[in-house]
Amino acid sequence: MPDILTFETLEKITGPIAPGSNQARNAQSFLLALNRYGYDLDLNRPHRLGYLLGQVLLENGAFRYDREIWGPTPAQARYDTRVDLGNTPERDGDGYRYRGRTGMQITGRANYRAFTAWERRLDPTAPDF
Repeated sequence: MPDILTFETLEKITGPIAPGSNQARNAQSFLLALNRYGYDLDLNRPHRLGYLLGQVLLENGAFRYDREIWGPTPAQARYDTRVDLGNTPERDGDGYRYRGRTGMQITGRANYRAFTAWERRLDPTAPDF
């Protein structure tokens, strides 16, 4: 099957991406997953791809960041005890440990677990995120 999205087409959306940069590596990683699994997830449909791209590009600064920039800011400090995210109620480092990562900036212990379970349905050898 043809690629759902190419690097060249992605650059038309994001603007130029410097070869060899972290941004280029993050974009290539995203494209590899999209083009490998996207057909199975119906992400080749324009309205679904558009939504995914909009969210991903917003969350990671057009592939510039693969993890949350950590201050911690007052809002980030509150992540540490966010039990609604699956973190413990104690100030024990969960906020930083489970800070936003991946293209979607997944945050919180429960969301990491859910992402791992979802990913393992696609690839049983996926790591424990």
